[in-house]
Amino acid sequence: MKLFVIAALACLTIGCTTTRYTGADFTIPPTPNPPELVADDLSCLPDSTYRAVIERDRQLTDWGLEMRAILRTLQAD
Repeated sequence: MKLFVIAALACLTIGCTTTRYTGADFTIPPTPNPPELVADDLSCLPDSTYRAVIERDRQLTDWGLEMRAILRTLQAD
């Protein structure tokens, strides 16, 4: 009987608790300004390599913007 009462009280108190993660404060680093490339600078590259460089740059930019959005969301919480 005593064990039942202890188990019932434990279930009642455990069910009411909530856990919330609170991370450390942080600042979002500024967006870097990479050097700009002029198309003439890349004219010596084959078309396939040029397209690969452009695609790589676009993917890195998109990834950086997504990471900034995640950090802003975390900072707002």
